[in-house]
Amino acid sequence: MIYDVVIIGAGASGLMCASKLCGRILVVDSNKSAGAKILVSGGGKCNFSNLKISAKNYVSTTPERIDELLQFWSCRDSINLISKYKIKYEERDGGKLFAEDARKVLDALLSECRKNNVEFLFGVNIQSVEKKDELFCIDIGKKVLSKKLVIATGGKSYSRLGASDFGLRLAKQFKLKLVQNQPALVGLKYPMELRFLSNLSGVSLPVKIGVKNKVVEGNLLFAHYGITGPAVLNSSLYVDVGDVLNINFVPYKTLKTVPARALKTFMDYYEISQKDRVFDKLKNFSYKYITSFGYEKAEVMRGGVSLLNLNQNLEAKKVSGLYFIGEVLDITGEVGGFNLHIAFATANCVARAINNP
Repeated sequence: MIYDVVIIGAGASGLMCASKLCGRILVVDSNKSAGAKILVSGGGKCNFSNLKISAKNYVSTTPERIDELLQFWSCRDSINLISKYKIKYEERDGGKLFAEDARKVLDALLSECRKNNVEFLFGVNIQSVEKKDELFCIDIGKKVLSKKLVIATGGKSYSRLGASDFGLRLAKQFKLKLVQNQPALVGLKYPMELRFLSNLSGVSLPVKIGVKNKVVEGNLLFAHYGITGPAVLNSSLYVDVGDVLNINFVPYKTLKTVPARALKTFMDYYEISQKDRVFDKLKNFSYKYITSFGYEKAEVMRGGVSLLNLNQNLEAKKVSGLYFIGEVLDITGEVGGFNLHIAFATANCVARAINNP
């Protein structure tokens, strides 16, 4: 039996792509069920898109490609899908769109796949992938043949949910260029000299964080081993080892936004007894970044398969019929629904290309 398309990965991009394809479609995944990361996204509410989506919300070594990919799926498309299944949603700060329940979003995608007669195989251990003549041969203990192969395996983030570097290894096997990967949208560990900040675990405050030529605004949350919160997660998307993080703890030019516990901790650290004298210290706090909380805590992976390898349809230039979508690509978004959105956009890009050769 020969499939028209086999998709490896039953996450957001894989399910979206499968629901849009024509012909006989098979989705395989190493997990026992689909959409593990969808279910935990947005704290179980699924931040499925953003009203203010644009290319500037993404990091890539080929930023010029992002605008064209975003044309394949709009925020309105996401809203229409959610509304079709009568799933309630709400807008939060910064244009973030959250569904009432991530499970309902996953069920909607699975329903779309069922309507499209998509076949699924879960708990699959892929032993090898080869291309023989015009067909891909996927060894899962038995041979599966397909005319087209779509890699939707995600990145290395959330390894406890079954994430792996399979897509990166496969790209390397086919001699495709990889952009160095690292954890992103992740907390940043304290260097030794800042361990005193662990006393502030649980304290949150608004900040501005500067890294390289980027300034990020939002809340910072002190944790036991480092800093986290939306501003920090977004900063992690831009920072590399050795970069200096410049943190302004008083972005609104007043100490009123600094919790008393934090103010006392900094005053003790700097051995300053007057509040007004600690203002400049808090406004110009900086340290050299060393490491993050790692892939176990990271929401996404930065880096991945370079778009320089892929044509405008995300098909490998040197391997016809091989496509890459979603997080495995070297396109990473900020916090706010941007990563789920680009997963849907790249999935639609490939589905249209396959359906209309």
